[in-house]
Amino acid sequence: MDGARAGRVLAAEDWRTLAAATERILPSDDGPGAREAHVIDFLDGQLATREFAPLAPTFRRGARVLDDSAAREHGRPFADLAPADQDDLLVRLAEARLPVPRFPQVDFYRLLHNLTLEGFLSDPRHGGNFEQVGWRSIGFPEPARRRRGDRPCH
Repeated sequence: MDGARAGRVLAAEDWRTLAAATERILPSDDGPGAREAHVIDFLDGQLATREFAPLAPTFRRGARVLDDSAAREHGRPFADLAPADQDDLLVRLAEARLPVPRFPQVDFYRLLHNLTLEGFLSDPRHGGNFEQVGWRSIGFPEPARRRRGDRPCH
């Protein structure tokens, strides 16, 4: 995981941590993954919308939970851990087995997981699926662009 930048909602540290988490949820093993699809851009963009803005503090806290757990157990930030150690922390987060009181671990993981997949497969105009990498990976053809004046199909 290389450096990070601050987003519209996420601070640089949160960006880096959550980018690493999305890249373990959807790794680039046998093809493109979260990194190539720019899923972190999608996630940050969604957190800037009216609908998702109330969840931004939870995502920032989730990033801190991962970093604090990584530092406590491995002496390094989450993004700097080996993939196996990142996977272990993510599994324990998904099962609410991290020693973090009053944090909705399971719900946070499910939302992070869902938004990772959405960022990989959504319309690129929403910030993810960069250059339609997600669509191409599943064989989804580029949709025909409607032009002004086209009639909708019924």
